[in-house]
Amino acid sequence: MKRWMILAAALALGGCNNKPTGFGVDVEARTNMLSSSVRSSIVTARLLVSGDETFSKDIGNVAKAAQSGAFKFRYVPGVRSGTLTIRVDGVDGSGATVAGGTAPPINLADGKAVDAVLTLAVNGNGVACMAATDCISGNCVDGVCCDTACDGVCESCNQPGLVGQCSPAMQGTDPDNDCAAKLPPTTGEDGGVNDDGGTGGSVDGGVTGVMADPQKCAGTCNGMRACSFPDTTTSCGTPFCSAGATIGSLFCDGNGSCTESDSSCTDYVCAAGTCKDSCNSDADCQSQDFCNLNINKCVPKRDIGTACTGTDQCQSGFCVNAVCCDSVCNDQGQSCNNTGALGKCQCTGHPCPAGVSCVLFYRDSDNDTFGDAGGTIANGNAVAACVGDTPTAPFVANNKDCDDGDSQANPNQTGWFTSPSKSKGTFDYNCDGTVEKLVPEIAGGTCNFCQAQLPICGAQSTCTVANSQSTYSCSFFKGCRIGATLAFVGFPTGGVQCGNSQAAQQCGTCTQAGLTAQVSFPTTQQQCH
Repeated sequence: MKRWMILAAALALGGCNNKPTGFGVDVEARTNMLSSSVRSSIVTARLLVSGDETFSKDIGNVAKAAQSGAFKFRYVPGVRSGTLTIRVDGVDGSGATVAGGTAPPINLADGKAVDAVLTLAVNGNGVACMAATDCISGNCVDGVCCDTACDGVCESCNQPGLVGQCSPAMQGTDPDNDCAAKLPPTTGEDGGVNDDGGTGGSVDGGVTGVMADPQKCAGTCNGMRACSFPDTTTSCGTPFCSAGATIGSLFCDGNGSCTESDSSCTDYVCAAGTCKDSCNSDADCQSQDFCNLNINKCVPKRDIGTACTGTDQCQSGFCVNAVCCDSVCNDQGQSCNNTGALGKCQCTGHPCPAGVSCVLFYRDSDNDTFGDAGGTIANGNAVAACVGDTPTAPFVANNKDCDDGDSQANPNQTGWFTSPSKSKGTFDYNCDGTVEKLVPEIAGGTCNFCQAQLPICGAQSTCTVANSQSTYSCSFFKGCRIGATLAFVGFPTGGVQCGNSQAAQQCGTCTQAGLTAQVSFPTTQQQCH
């Protein structure tokens, strides 16, 4: 109420040159650019304030001032700072707006008066505008005053010959970007263009190397206030492998989105967006196939009982005895190529009752009661039997003989030898997996005397009792181990081969206390087992 009273008081000044003082906006609405008929039709005015304060008010009789070329009044805002835009419309006796104008934005200054000068013009539909307040209709669309809000899909207010009238946008155009492509969502939200209620599309972008071009699905206006988008035959990206044997293809969906459709390969895997048609390894084939390198083609894996050369060729995953087998079949005595039972794992040539396992008996060619350690069914030195069976000659139940062609070689051997075994040529006569030498080989070794009965005791080069026997040991660590076999002879160098002979140190006794041992150097042959 206080604002309006100030307006009225200010307006009563009419064309007076005396300006009020103090805080407020001194508005001057110029009508001198209007035709005389338009100036004569203006009876009242309408004040429209926007910006940091919104306010509107009708101003009483301004007819005389409008006819004279301008009317002035003061507006005191409710805010004391900020920016305001002042618009004034001229209104005729019927209440219709016949002209209007907007002053440049003004900055308020507390305690001071500021001017807002504007020029009224007949801003009818089709006249260029910057804002809705520039237009009598209140609709500034596409840069002109428009007869309606014109905010529907593919509507325009500046079509040739129809400027100022809201009409359908021309076919093949998209002046307001209403028919833009609908982009895939980003950060979990719809990232598509959605001017008029549309929804964003989606493309599977989680596959490395996918090259999608959603913009190929952008449409244009169809001349009937609607969009026309590329149909489902339009590609919007390069094909890609979305899974091992699946091709992902990108096509428009007819609604502005680029979408994925999948197709499956047969036998082969997908590579570079297409199905392979030849192979160099199983990696080029699907899981139910293998690569036949004879023809470089992926072929189905084989059934149980079918010939094979590798486990990858069998559906079961087991190729045993050159046939696809029903199990791994690797227990002793088992095979998968028994007559009448190809592909079934059984005891080789000796079927066992249900629940009874296979065992192997091994050939004992040298009759030392120990079977051939290398015996197999394949080399004829082993036969299959069932648990509980008794072996018959020449087979035995164990396979501990490391040389079944020499009866001297067996796990019970304790003797020492200077020549290798007859069949395998080994010095490991006791079949323990290592070759032991009888004569110690100690570089720098010498004859010493043990001095105490302890697990590890001292040794010295002279005796304390006459006629004491010396033993062969290392001169750098003079020690004796009680319970170990004491050597009275040894090679002072290492690396003497089994069966070879060379000079050794023979440790003797001392003739009296305080003397060293008597030593001889006989030629000695190294013995092993």
